[in-house]
Amino acid sequence: MEEHTTNNGFLPRRVRREKSLQKAAEIIETHEDPMAALIQLVGTLERHDVEKIFEQFEDPYSDFNIGREYTGTYWEAWKAVI
Repeated sequence: MEEHTTNNGFLPRRVRREKSLQKAAEIIETHEDPMAALIQLVGTLERHDVEKIFEQFEDPYSDFNIGREYTGTYWEAWKAVI
């Protein structure tokens, strides 16, 4: 599947944020101690993206949490980093 880019070759903000959200979830699920990896990820994001990812993790009815049993695991780890 081909990624959609803007005329200047960058991914749209929504797509970048979605990829970062999935990467953060993957880090939280797979790392025994995810804090260092999450700190690196947060360092590459804009403040607005960090806040939107937190909102997705925190809200039990967000697009991220649909189809999953909601637990505080994701947003608690994210909150600890930010």
